[in-house]
Amino acid sequence: MKKSKLAIGIMSALLSVGALAACSDVTYSPEGVILTYTGEDGKTISYTADDLFDDEFKESSNYKTVFDAVYKIIIKNYFTEEDPDEAEYGKNQLASLKTKAQVAVDGDKQTASKKSESNGTSYDTEFSAILKEKNCENEEELFEHYLYQYEEETFNENFEKIESNMSILKRGTTTADIEKGNPEWDGYFADKVPYHVSHILVKIEDADSTNYANAVVSEANAKKLFTVADALRQNVYNSFADTASLSDDSAARGDLGLVDLDKTAQYIDEFKYAMYAFENLYGKTTAAQSSAISIKSKDFDVVSQYNKVNHLEEDEKEGRLSAEGFATIPYAAFEILQSNAERELGAQDQKVNDGDANFYPRNIFFNHFLNRHSLALVTPEKATKSGGEDSKYYDQIGTELHPTTLTDGTEGTGFHEFTAKDGYAFTGTYLATSIRLGDNTIAYRPILVVRGGSAGEGGYQGIHFIVINRSPFEFVEGASDKSVASLENYYTTYFPSQDRYPTYSVEGVTKKYQTYVNFSGNKDTYQTRADEVKSAIKGYDAEGLKHFMFRKYLTAGKLTFNDEKIGEGLAKWMERSEQNKEYNAKIEWENKWISYIENLKQATSIQAKKTISKVCAIGFSNHAATITTDDIVAYRAAHSEETEGKTNDEVKAMMIKDEVYAGKAEAWNEIGGICNDGTRHF
Repeated sequence: MKKSKLAIGIMSALLSVGALAACSDVTYSPEGVILTYTGEDGKTISYTADDLFDDEFKESSNYKTVFDAVYKIIIKNYFTEEDPDEAEYGKNQLASLKTKAQVAVDGDKQTASKKSESNGTSYDTEFSAILKEKNCENEEELFEHYLYQYEEETFNENFEKIESNMSILKRGTTTADIEKGNPEWDGYFADKVPYHVSHILVKIEDADSTNYANAVVSEANAKKLFTVADALRQNVYNSFADTASLSDDSAARGDLGLVDLDKTAQYIDEFKYAMYAFENLYGKTTAAQSSAISIKSKDFDVVSQYNKVNHLEEDEKEGRLSAEGFATIPYAAFEILQSNAERELGAQDQKVNDGDANFYPRNIFFNHFLNRHSLALVTPEKATKSGGEDSKYYDQIGTELHPTTLTDGTEGTGFHEFTAKDGYAFTGTYLATSIRLGDNTIAYRPILVVRGGSAGEGGYQGIHFIVINRSPFEFVEGASDKSVASLENYYTTYFPSQDRYPTYSVEGVTKKYQTYVNFSGNKDTYQTRADEVKSAIKGYDAEGLKHFMFRKYLTAGKLTFNDEKIGEGLAKWMERSEQNKEYNAKIEWENKWISYIENLKQATSIQAKKTISKVCAIGFSNHAATITTDDIVAYRAAHSEETEGKTNDEVKAMMIKDEVYAGKAEAWNEIGGICNDGTRHF
């Protein structure tokens, strides 16, 4: 077999790297073999200094140059013209790649000709500019430039066509893979942690996400929030996806698709926080099992990071999220928003506080219940009337609950009582939706609620209702219901009409798994979704994949270095570059969360000090009720220490702040001293 001049200039690079590796006696023989390549057919190609030497790398002083040069040898020999059977998928491809490269060269020549005419220059001038842009000296080098570009693309495509290789790219190497000669590889699931997420967005008119205590929403916003929450509670649309028809977002049926660490750059911090904090709800039962796909679950414990940044001890409460990582919103909050949506004038049709919208009841209640930039779940408390049976305003949180509608085995949306069998780290009844994972398995997902938005042109503010359709931490391998797709099968790169689409068997009948690809049921999207998964997996770590292939060829004995120090140096360089990449990514990740969590801390502090009291909203409608002398006497008796030495007016002011007496607040003008003095209270 003919010796090729592949990876031109590698000898100079090897010498430079040898010096870097502290080789005190770096020498080579022009006739000596310095690199050996073994092809698929077992034939050995030996490379001498003459084969590999070129001026191009004389100034090289880094291992990357050597690595790239050797990697070029791997690819070039994969398409050996004299031995087309060298690789299963590389067979007979070189001729067509050469044709493709020549077409690209001819295209550049035509471009040079056209530019010379339009610019009034010579053809040689324009073609030289193209050569310089491609870092080539002449047309022959330009041809080789394009040929290698197409060879590398095809080499990667061929690798991915082998099903076992795609599995490794997705889930990483198993013990069995390593025993077959594959090097260690973390995989897409571990490195990019993909989620399948849906949401419903209700946009609000408030212009600034930093309005932590005084956000303003319109009448329409308040009603829309109730409409969405009520539709979810009553299962009006039979599923979360169908309820998403109410969303102010354009995502089809609310499906945001595959959301991995690369794609999260498109999402606001609040959305990401809710998504990752979900693992605090689910992670306690899966942390040990998550090692099956090598996911480092501790990196996603954002609640612990929140408390760490805030230096909070176990006995400190202010600013602290619950141990489970979420706050709660009573469903009554949405009912209260609805019943108070239109109220902008007092009971006597007078402007209150000169018509300041901050004092509209809907805005006061919105700020108390929904203006949260961290994760919240919705509980089933109903709203009640505070002003007696004649009051038309629902403005209190009652003890009566909306009935649970999602019992075991039912599908749709509504309140579901979460117990230990649901696999979460919490119990209780929350607004939820069902996800059918398999023939006999329905999972219940809490609906995550968070306020957030983006700034600038095209920005928005809104309330997100979020559902995690599939978490990468969700462990189903070995589940009793064999119709539940594993994570690897869930993110298949095939669509149902293809032979390799994952299937399972029930009593001899072959069925297709419920996966990310066919999740929507819309056949027109299947291929697009399969291609989306494939693209995400293929493109997430191009340099790391080169390292994997390099190690694979070394392990298989296809590459050997006669100078062991060079081989060892390359191995150490790859390891160091990977460690640096991982470290930098970790620091970037932590810094992003520290910044966001500091904002949460600021929001908590502002809300505690400046949110307008609910008393003011209640007094807005119930000013006709009065606090009687008997009420004051009773209050003094019950709060003797706090009221000792205080005048009746001072006691009345205390009573107004006490929600037990809020429904009996004095006329608005009389409590204006509390609600209109610029001081805002809970």
